[in-house]
Amino acid sequence: MKKVGDVEGSFSFKYPKGWVVEEMPIWSATSEKEASPNWGVELYKGDNKANKIIISGVVSGIPVDENSREDMWRKEGLQKSELIVGNVNRGEIYSGLFKNKVKIVVYYYDRENPPGFEAGWELQAYVLVDKEFYNKNRDEIWHILASVKKIE
Repeated sequence: MKKVGDVEGSFSFKYPKGWVVEEMPIWSATSEKEASPNWGVELYKGDNKANKIIISGVVSGIPVDENSREDMWRKEGLQKSELIVGNVNRGEIYSGLFKNKVKIVVYYYDRENPPGFEAGWELQAYVLVDKEFYNKNRDEIWHILASVKKIE
């Protein structure tokens, strides 16, 4: 199990052997780019950095409108589903093919609350991988996504 975060919040997750975990750099917003997540990691298998999973925590004081988030991902052709782990709904999943790659976005629930509906910080995972990589590593990818937990 790997723990990541700072004094404002942290999360843990499990990952199989052969995967590499790197903490993400942090940067401030500029006129050219948005600010980075407040903390997070990138996971990739072996030396294949082109196919990766990003898990990040974002401090948010403004509630996110679920409908606008859903509309945004639908425009990219992603379908909404639920992340069910042990009969518990742990979050929202948006997934599908995007530019010939498998794209998965997970918004993890905070206890019983949908993501983004209370001030604090939001936990997210983002996957963008080649179809062949996904088909070969599907079980490992979903094992990682299902193991992510917010630590309060």
